[in-house]
Amino acid sequence: MDYTKNMVNFLDSAKNDDYFEVIYRAEQEALKAERIALGKKKPTDIRERNQEYADALKNFIIFMRHGILPRRDKTYLPMFSNFRENQRKTDLGLPERA
Repeated sequence: MDYTKNMVNFLDSAKNDDYFEVIYRAEQEALKAERIALGKKKPTDIRERNQEYADALKNFIIFMRHGILPRRDKTYLPMFSNFRENQRKTDLGLPERA
């Protein structure tokens, strides 16, 4: 499965979780994907896709915590931005940014 679809599915499933739970779930999901990527029993293409998914999740975690993305990966910026702002408003009671 394409890691982009995995990322979209993860974000859809995390919509109702609170801010900190989303980060925790992303960490757990990244760990699981990275374990598959580092294992030798799976075919190379599966390991590569899992590594890409783990990297995307790590970028998501950085974005959720700090509001920044590495320069090399702006693919998910619009999706991450909307998700982060919704979570911050709902769970942390923060005002909307201008």
